[in-house]
Amino acid sequence: MMPWLHLIFDAYEDYKAQRAREARELEERIAAEALEQAAREAAAREVAAAIEAANAEAEAEIASGDDTSGDGGKKKKKRKHKD
Repeated sequence: MMPWLHLIFDAYEDYKAQRAREARELEERIAAEALEQAAREAAAREVAAAIEAANAEAEAEIASGDDTSGDGGKKKKKRKHKD
């Protein structure tokens, strides 16, 4: 057998191991990004639900006709200040 042939086989095995390691790291990175994306989407849904609930509450308050301001619907005139 040739004395340098085992070096070629060792280099090829190292190459295969490196490619396998890179593939695992890529899969882990993709999985981590998917988890982060899912967390962002869940947070966005939670915020949207809170906004929707606040809007529904505000609409219900407006629809109930409770006018607690007591101004009778009139607006005060704004007068310019004389200097």
